[in-house]
Amino acid sequence: MHTDFVCVRPEMPLREAIEIMLQEDTLLLPVIHDECGRHGVLMEVDVLRVILPSYLDNVASMDFLPDECPVIDPGKSLDEINVMDIAGGSKLHMVSEDTKVLNVAHVMLVKGIATVGVERDGELVGVIRRGDLVAHYFGQMRCEEP
Repeated sequence: MHTDFVCVRPEMPLREAIEIMLQEDTLLLPVIHDECGRHGVLMEVDVLRVILPSYLDNVASMDFLPDECPVIDPGKSLDEINVMDIAGGSKLHMVSEDTKVLNVAHVMLVKGIATVGVERDGELVGVIRRGDLVAHYFGQMRCEEP
């Protein structure tokens, strides 16, 4: 479990959240709603959906565009869009801090999620990423080798 994770607030401008994402080299950021205690998540796919034009969802291929063609949507100011505007419906799946590692792995595999939040008394205290599970189980396998 990582306890040194970075969270963002729903009212934060999207530009700031993207800068944090890049600086921290992370694909998602927990979003903490102080007033309701809800934990959301801002994912890299959410950011791409805002930055890139919406027609990308409706075409089978981008081969018709020249290589030099800009695809960033210039009509959207990342300073005017708040995190809650795009991450409002994305919920961070939470597990309690005493959840067994195998149960965490099961949740990630069944739900197809890359990160879960770890909570204590309703407060986010850590995150577990799929890579953490790989490292955990690989470490066990290395100990078992003759």
